[in-house]
Amino acid sequence: MIKKLNSRLICLLTATIMVLFVATGCEKSPAKPAEPNKLALELSASLKTYLNSEEFKSAMQEAHTARERTELMYLKYVDGTFYGTDNVVQLKKYLNYINYIVENSELSDALFASSPASEQGWYGITDFLFGWSFMYNQYLQYCAGASVTDTSLSVYLPMIKSYLQKTDAFLQNNPVETPSDAPVIKVAWGFSATNVLPMIAANLGIYGATPYCDGVMLSYYEKDENGKFIKEGDTPDWVGFSGRPMCASLYRANEKYSLAYEKTMQGYFPFTDGWNQPLEEMVNLDRLCNYYNRTLSSGASAVPEYALLTAMMHGIDMENYVKESPAQDENGDETFNVISLWREELTVENGEYIINNFTDMAVAIAYIAQSSGIAAPTPLGSYSGSSAVIKL
Repeated sequence: MIKKLNSRLICLLTATIMVLFVATGCEKSPAKPAEPNKLALELSASLKTYLNSEEFKSAMQEAHTARERTELMYLKYVDGTFYGTDNVVQLKKYLNYINYIVENSELSDALFASSPASEQGWYGITDFLFGWSFMYNQYLQYCAGASVTDTSLSVYLPMIKSYLQKTDAFLQNNPVETPSDAPVIKVAWGFSATNVLPMIAANLGIYGATPYCDGVMLSYYEKDENGKFIKEGDTPDWVGFSGRPMCASLYRANEKYSLAYEKTMQGYFPFTDGWNQPLEEMVNLDRLCNYYNRTLSSGASAVPEYALLTAMMHGIDMENYVKESPAQDENGDETFNVISLWREELTVENGEYIINNFTDMAVAIAYIAQSSGIAAPTPLGSYSGSSAVIKL
């Protein structure tokens, strides 16, 4: 009798609890699919129009600089075929220049001076390899899209790794080039060998080749006894992508990495023509919120889109940007939608945003990729078809 009563009580209690859950809305409901990102959908349509345009194909054929190739690397996030026959002929031409600087299975600085690569304007092997690493990935993407198998270029990867190791050791022991056959460490403006070498390694899937350069990059996060960063942000990057902040994104998983540094010190750009302003008179990511759509009174052309791309490759949500160091007259909890500031600058025709250049293309791709689950979309890293998360 007691067992039957307990059984009935349990059934009654269970039923009562279920009624209460339903009445109070606590009953577990089926999970709803995530709402599609409206802006991402709109930008996807605009991106599709641009990538299928003759304007894009023509611009791609004329893309020679490292900056342009950096922007084109964002295409790895788009599922599609972008490199035609003319592009591949050009890529192979430049990639094959490496043949002229190989001696005894090593890259030779002595041979570089009279090589076709030198004639094209690259300063030295380090400068050449940076562009080469991007072109290598572009070629891999072409091969994947065209179902072409070509491993001929992989023979150079061990040589490149060896060269990176030797140059890294040279930088550690001889910061100023003195021997006549020393590696030429000069690279494009806004970059330095200490950030270019790790980026070359990352683009080619090479690990552990640049310990000294890695240490230099991580040293930017060191603080003094008062908790203030010791180093400033190095060369401004708003004239184009620059090495320090871009390379720093490779170290996001390192315990020494500081997002606060990247938000307040990277990419500062002066308002006036001089280059010696104090930091409080310069623009960083925090101040980007205030000055994005304003004309900077600088003799150089500042490009805020590069700051957006740099921020996103550091995993920052630029639709909900919270300042690291809010000004005294601002609400410290206020968030800034910097993506909207960029979007407002785009031309709109027939209700569609117009993308008509590599820079806006890269921002659109980075934003859509981040909305699709890529935490920190970046032009760096070796090509993998699995990264093509954007279906147009």
